[in-house]
Amino acid sequence: MQFDEVLQFAISMEIDAAKTYEQLCEHCDRESTKAVFQELIAMENDHAQRLRAIVESGEVCFPKQEDSPSFDESILARVKKPKGASTVIETLEFAIKAEKKAYDLYRYIGQFECSNKARSLFSALAEEELRHQYILEKEYADIKKEK
Repeated sequence: MQFDEVLQFAISMEIDAAKTYEQLCEHCDRESTKAVFQELIAMENDHAQRLRAIVESGEVCFPKQEDSPSFDESILARVKKPKGASTVIETLEFAIKAEKKAYDLYRYIGQFECSNKARSLFSALAEEELRHQYILEKEYADIKKEK
């Protein structure tokens, strides 16, 4: 997989995350968890937009074909969604894993980027994914306390 394909994968990952949170929001009865998902929908859509903008601006410095790194395919694997009706806990466990995976992806691809602007974007996105993970872990802990 080439570097530009990895960026397209990241954009599709953000779009999929927003769609997933929309679906989860529709099936969630707990208002505080719904609010968390709604907040994450906006954030994931913003990530996709920022990635598209930097790719379209031409400010991404793709490694030359011969210099293009061999990407660790495990970084590019998506987290599997639970099948069927899931509990709020299962849903949050899935979302936490997906946010961790996104963090890993941005940290990983940021090390290959030679443009300071793009490297800064990947670093910022990684930190935001970490924040998403924290938000979800907090919601998870709050629900666990209630039980």
